[in-house]
Amino acid sequence: MRTALFGWKLRLALCWTAVFLISSCGELDDEVTHDYHDPAIMSHEGNDPEHHDHDGHDHDEFGEDLATRQFELNSCTRKKNTGYVSGRSFAITVVTVDSKPVELNTANAFFKMQEAAKKSGINLRVVSGFRTQAEQQYLYNCYLTKRCNNGNLAARPGYSNHQSGHALDLNASSPGVYRWLANNAGRYGFKRTVPSENWHWEWWGKPVSNPKCTTKRWDANFSVKLAGTRGDIQPQGSSKSVPDQFVGDAIRGVAVFHNKSTEKLVNVRLGYELPSPHFVAENYVIYRSMDGKNWSRASANGDSRNPAKARLGKGGTIYLGNFAPKERKQVVVTLRAKRYSIGEVGHPRVSFWIKRIDNGVYGPAATYGTKPGTNKFGSAMRGRRYADVFSKNEWQFNTGSKYNLEGWAACRKGHHDQLYKPNNAGVMRMRVTGDNSCVRAPSWTNINANAYDQIVIRTRSFDGAHQMGILFGATGTTPWSGKRMVRFDGRGNGNYHTMVIQMSDHPEWKGTIRRLRIDPLEGRKPKAGARALYDIDRVFFQSSKTRRTSSARQVYVDRPAISPICTELEGDEHELETQIIGYEMDDEEEEDFTVLDGDVEEGAEPIVDFEPTEEDTAGNDEDYHEGADDQPDAEQPAANVDNAAGCQAIRTSQTPGGGLLASVAMLGVLLVASRRRSSARR
Repeated sequence: MRTALFGWKLRLALCWTAVFLISSCGELDDEVTHDYHDPAIMSHEGNDPEHHDHDGHDHDEFGEDLATRQFELNSCTRKKNTGYVSGRSFAITVVTVDSKPVELNTANAFFKMQEAAKKSGINLRVVSGFRTQAEQQYLYNCYLTKRCNNGNLAARPGYSNHQSGHALDLNASSPGVYRWLANNAGRYGFKRTVPSENWHWEWWGKPVSNPKCTTKRWDANFSVKLAGTRGDIQPQGSSKSVPDQFVGDAIRGVAVFHNKSTEKLVNVRLGYELPSPHFVAENYVIYRSMDGKNWSRASANGDSRNPAKARLGKGGTIYLGNFAPKERKQVVVTLRAKRYSIGEVGHPRVSFWIKRIDNGVYGPAATYGTKPGTNKFGSAMRGRRYADVFSKNEWQFNTGSKYNLEGWAACRKGHHDQLYKPNNAGVMRMRVTGDNSCVRAPSWTNINANAYDQIVIRTRSFDGAHQMGILFGATGTTPWSGKRMVRFDGRGNGNYHTMVIQMSDHPEWKGTIRRLRIDPLEGRKPKAGARALYDIDRVFFQSSKTRRTSSARQVYVDRPAISPICTELEGDEHELETQIIGYEMDDEEEEDFTVLDGDVEEGAEPIVDFEPTEEDTAGNDEDYHEGADDQPDAEQPAANVDNAAGCQAIRTSQTPGGGLLASVAMLGVLLVASRRRSSARR
């Protein structure tokens, strides 16, 4: 009794085990399987070693993206197995159709027939395909014992056309399927070989043209772009063709990897290097798409091996998971511009590359420049993009090109014959020829005059003492006006001098300053035989109260500030602007630059990668020698009596009871200014 009971339990266990190994527990003469047993089939992909990442981490393939799951239902990934014909074994290649293993040529023919049926509204699918020797042995035993699989008829192991790869059991009992097969299957090389079983069809045709599962092909595309940039707003010199940003802007670095292979890619790792400290990563998201147009979040976002969203750091690895054929994934990194970069690095760069793909497909490539140990794609999967970070209130002129002046330009023609950056010095140099020379800051200038009461200018010239001028304009004011001008004494001894100008002495220095102009030789022409070279090494702003600066690199300059001449020149404002100042803003310079939050356009196809090249920085710089550095603080020009009186006069004239003092001081300053202009005119 115990023996019989044990045998019954064993047979029951074997039958249930077979439920997960084969298409059903019912077989007839040439391995015909009843449709209702289909849900019990275990995918043969379950024994695929690719279901386990080779770095020791297991992943549920059916928990991946929908496209990957669909790929598991219909996959051209080839697997070798052992087939049989008349008891003789041979090597057979199978692919996956409707989660079932099917011989390669039979599968290609079925795919053609399935597509045609779909156009007629018929859902044709495979219930049972290729079977192993073990599966056939079990079914044959069931047939002999009648104790499992309903005792259905089965061929001897090694003699079934399911083992030769020609036989398929289809869902003939589904609505409309059998009628469609009866009328159309022959066109695709299929015929019904068992009269009593309408679901058993065998393919004995010729290989189809343009098969879905072609010869194994490895191909991929990798691209990198920056999205949400301001574009090339500063096309001078080496910055030409490089996107420009301002401190505080947000842009997106986007890496797109497209699997164009016929095979699934397993455990793809993405390497990255970010341009810290000039840009800082704030977040990243991984998206996926099968057509390059419709994107959704990828399951790789939840991979525990990936870095925290806000902690990408300077570089590392992002795990992208598996890729079905035709599948794309893109990594979108939000980058915030944090530090002025001009002159500190060539161009901050964002780098992405594929580090490794399992099963010997690609890699390893530890760094961007590392040649991958294995590369079935033929070309390196990597890309890089550049961006400059400009400041709205600091200019160092340490650029890599003769003509990159960080947006500064001459105000007018006819008063200079050269404006450039010398090759051997980080300065903006003007050679003055007329009596009305000036340079103006870029249109994106934005200075908080309430926070910064001093301007710091490091200058050098060679032709003796002279007077310099600064004009400025606040938001909503007329472009330029003599009412918003300060003047101060400059030295011309061939040495650099860091000059701190107390701009707050001028009553109009308040609010937001959007316009800035420097006159290196105010109101006169160079003397005959003079070198007439005027260098500006740096311009930034600082607060005498908080000792903070607008500079990313320069510390507070702790020295007595120059109190400038702040009186208005003679003549009405129109006359000053057209005859003395002579420059009006272009329309485009009125553009209000605001902080950008760049975003990735949904469905945008990635642009082709390129490597920007810097302009040739070679140029003639004859008759130039590096001068001495700043003189000691003692040589800082003392506060000029005229300067102090000038600014004090304006302030006093606005104070009750100060009229007499104001009139006297103003008269003295006007006399000085009148003499200088008369001398210039002569």
